[in-house]
Amino acid sequence: MIANTDLVIACRGSSNGATSGASGASQTGYVAPIGTSPVCAVLASSALSSFTGTLVSGGAMLYWKMNSTAGIASYNIQRSIDRISYQTIGTEISNNETSWNYADHQKLEGSVYYRLEIVYADGKTEYSAIVVLTRYTDETLQLTNLQPNPATDQLVLSFYAKSQSLTEIMIYNAYGQRLISNPYTFNSGYSKITLGINNLASGIYFLLIKGKNTQVVKRFIKIGQP
Repeated sequence: MIANTDLVIACRGSSNGATSGASGASQTGYVAPIGTSPVCAVLASSALSSFTGTLVSGGAMLYWKMNSTAGIASYNIQRSIDRISYQTIGTEISNNETSWNYADHQKLEGSVYYRLEIVYADGKTEYSAIVVLTRYTDETLQLTNLQPNPATDQLVLSFYAKSQSLTEIMIYNAYGQRLISNPYTFNSGYSKITLGINNLASGIYFLLIKGKNTQVVKRFIKIGQP
């Protein structure tokens, strides 16, 4: 079981201060290692039988099976692109079923890390082991996140670039009129930009991202008047 803050871990070749009948040293902010033969092993929830994932054409599918559902209120499916910060992308309310699946419809480039957070009715949380799924595409630039949506005054866009990429980012209204157009150069790796939309009227808009081997359209809603 992995606690939210303080973890007690034991690593190969090191007792970590543990003696017979005593706990080892607590470590805050510990990140579970990834690998076929990890140096430090973190036990998954004993209530969980398995947590697996596979790539599909539209994104990824996650599957899990439970040994026990006693006291479980819900399941949070969490995703990370850096294995440090996890975002909840979906929640399933427990109904005592033991077999579950969840579709992540965001098709991300590179390695993506998934874990299952098990939330109990008494507020306790447990986690699964981490599942790593890796995808490679021909797209030079990929939009990994757009938030908030709906938005009031700005959009925060997250990107992953395989190499330096010159890109044009445009905003269109529902009538197909282009309202904003700005060029951006992205270096390889992950990056974020902020788009000001305070001057837009309330309504539905479309974000167009266009570059080499890349063309992405995302719908967003602007709320509040300029």
